[in-house]
Amino acid sequence: MSESKYEDLDTEEAKTDYQQALLKRAMSYCWSEAFLGRFRRFFSENAGVFEDHAQEHMNFTKTEDCSTPTVEHDLSHHKCFAEYLEMFESTLEAFVEEEGSTSADFFQQLSDCKENPRITPEENLFIQCLLASADYESFYSVMIKEAKKLIVMKNAGKIYDGPTEIATPTAGEGKEGDLDDFEDLDINDGESKDARK
Repeated sequence: MSESKYEDLDTEEAKTDYQQALLKRAMSYCWSEAFLGRFRRFFSENAGVFEDHAQEHMNFTKTEDCSTPTVEHDLSHHKCFAEYLEMFESTLEAFVEEEGSTSADFFQQLSDCKENPRITPEENLFIQCLLASADYESFYSVMIKEAKKLIVMKNAGKIYDGPTEIATPTAGEGKEGDLDDFEDLDINDGESKDARK
């Protein structure tokens, strides 16, 4: 998709066809498990950063209700967003480079596609999602949803959140305390063995 490749096309129809082909390749790349899986893991692994905000907003049915200007965002939220944005840009850059283009040209081509009357609703949704991926409010909304899932899983006992109180050995117990309560805990992933069945 180098600028000269696109600019060398001699008719508007050829340019439109090129943009639609680019859009289909971008959709295929960005909807792939390899691409999406990285972000799902990131959202899941960083949901705890947003847990306090999610707890405050558990009764909201729409996460956009908690993205109001009155919500004070922590520095840790912005740091997490910066890490996400860096990962998003570097991951997308691999596709853009493969297309022989720059990020600016790529996003301009996608933006131009929105004006195409032949664009499908699915393609339009993809463009909106991709363009919104660099927006903090969209990111915050996703992270609140993930943090709510984390809270629900913890409350359901599906995720080990550490002991609620520190056990102290009594006269009949050894220094290690009573480990019978923890025998089903798999330390590697924080789930009990029974929860995974």
